[in-house]
Amino acid sequence: MAIEIEGIEYRTEAQWERVHRHLRKNAKGVHREWNTPHGKDEAWFYPLTQTKKWTEAERNRERKKRREAEAEKKVRARIGEAVDRAVSNREFELAVAGTGAPWSEFAERRWFVTSTHTAWQWVDAGFVPLREARWRQADNGYFYCRWCDVRWMPKRAEQLIQFGPREVDRLPDGRPYDGRPWWVY
Repeated sequence: MAIEIEGIEYRTEAQWERVHRHLRKNAKGVHREWNTPHGKDEAWFYPLTQTKKWTEAERNRERKKRREAEAEKKVRARIGEAVDRAVSNREFELAVAGTGAPWSEFAERRWFVTSTHTAWQWVDAGFVPLREARWRQADNGYFYCRWCDVRWMPKRAEQLIQFGPREVDRLPDGRPYDGRPWWVY
């Protein structure tokens, strides 16, 4: 926030630094206070006459510092991506190992195995929800479970798709099966 007094522009020290100018030694400025919703604020403002241009060495130092910061940011981003990939690979391995599904079957479908789906979506993919599955009911009325609540049973999944659940199966909320389509092992 720059201010203007009698046609002369005044800026804070940080604002002058952004336009590559330093304050001179013993610079004389104007002190201002104002109220904000969070309390009082204050700052010192200086005119152009109280500043001097950066030297070439200072500019080069600043450029070098900025380049190094950008390079470090890129390296950190690459490392972060590698760590994220490693974590997601590990999660994927655990998910597939926990369900008993063949690795090659879902190598391209990593997003499917590591996310939450309805019982029908799991059954359609060859997985069967367990009786102890932790179901979460969504606003749309469907029940969802995670990869840790299903097992790879393609034959049983086909039976569920063709014939529906057995009489001994229970609904996700614990009620006995009432004849409506539901796919729980």
